[in-house]
Amino acid sequence: MKTIQSEAYAIHEEHLQGEKEKYQPEVLQRLEDSLLAKGYEYVQAQHIRKRAIASFNEAFELVDVIVVSTPILELLWWRELRDSENLYKIF
Repeated sequence: MKTIQSEAYAIHEEHLQGEKEKYQPEVLQRLEDSLLAKGYEYVQAQHIRKRAIASFNEAFELVDVIVVSTPILELLWWRELRDSENLYKIF
């Protein structure tokens, strides 16, 4: 997560300095929280990423596809659904 946080902030840094109002509050908060990531955490995350890539490469020696859910997308979909009047139309 620290890798993603640090890289996300680096990508958006220029826009954050002059166009904060264009970001949704939740996104802005996550990006600003990224400033709290410490250098050693980023380095540790890079080591974890390297091991994870090696593990995935090893797994793909045995299988062609790995299917997993995407919790963040599910969460956003359910939040949107919950907040809409269409909640009961699905069921």
